[in-house]
Amino acid sequence: MKTVKEKAATVAALHNMQKKIRITDLLYPHWFTLSLAFVAVIGESLTDLLEPWPLKIVFDYVFGSKQMPEWLASIVGWIGTDKFSILNFAVLGCPFDRDLAR
Repeated sequence: MKTVKEKAATVAALHNMQKKIRITDLLYPHWFTLSLAFVAVIGESLTDLLEPWPLKIVFDYVFGSKQMPEWLASIVGWIGTDKFSILNFAVLGCPFDRDLAR
């Protein structure tokens, strides 16, 4: 029969022999899934930043009197250059914006 001191020594020896479990040891098998989730979160954040762009186009270039930059004028130019055409471009862009945000 073991004494209390011997049992304590056995438990201490077993504890020292066990490998310390780190969080990286637990997460390493799932690195690919976690990386995909991280990329998805970054993508969702970027599309949330782009969400109000149709409203900005309408307020700045349809209701306001700002001059449209060349890069945007070249994109909108396939519809037209008047205010109604700019409004149509913003309305056509809304479904694409909503799909990007999801």
